[in-house]
Amino acid sequence: MGANALRSRLPEALLPAMPDTKKRPKIPLPKDWTKHVRSAVLHVISLARFSTANIRGWAANSPNERMRLQVDLWHVGHFL
Repeated sequence: MGANALRSRLPEALLPAMPDTKKRPKIPLPKDWTKHVRSAVLHVISLARFSTANIRGWAANSPNERMRLQVDLWHVGHFL
């Protein structure tokens, strides 16, 4: 079953929202910080978000059923 076929069978509430690539998240940082410090903080936030997504993906494909169920539970709670 392809990804599009699966998407058509899921209720809209369970489908992840497609990100708008033109919008940037608003992360308020102090104006008196230097450009390098602000850049470093944004890099740390990006790395944390990437790590979280990577770990969730690993858990969703885990051979451990408890891990997969935990990810499913997170998805249901996140998208409701």
